Amino acid sequence: MVLMSPMDLKELQVKVDALLTAFDKLDAEVKSLRTERAEWEKERITLVAHNDLATKKVQAILAQLRKMEAGE
Repeated sequence: MVLMSPMDLKELQVKVDALLTAFDKLDAEVKSLRTERAEWEKERITLVAHNDLATKKVQAILAQLRKMEAGE
């Protein structure tokens, strides 16, 4: 069994504390990024729906124009 000096234990504790702090920071960042990604996904769904609606409206207008043109 290897015994550690009080100085070695203190250094180990400092390193463990630093690792825990880094872990907490990264964990918070991951949570933030996941939330941001979810918001982007919701926005994308909304934009796709708006794009589909705009496409249908343009197609309807083009159909009306073609119909008017054919009636001339």
